[in-house]
Amino acid sequence: MGAEREDLLKLSYITDTDVGYYKTGEIEGIFPEEFLENYIRRFGHGELINHISFLNYQVWQTVIKINGELNDFEDTKETCSNTGN
Repeated sequence: MGAEREDLLKLSYITDTDVGYYKTGEIEGIFPEEFLENYIRRFGHGELINHISFLNYQVWQTVIKINGELNDFEDTKETCSNTGN
């Protein structure tokens, strides 16, 4: 049968909007209070905090990767401009 799952969090982002109170790329998400409370009472907070920390790590690793790519691009542009290419 595998593992049964239940959503604890819904996280989404705005992809398009025609109203001023949202902006494209804005993140929305919330732990429904009753589900969060039930989860913590049943299982504790440790696994939840660990996984949130992992998600934070994933975001920062991606930022570092992107910044490295941007730095590589800037280095390449600078090298090309210095060599006349």
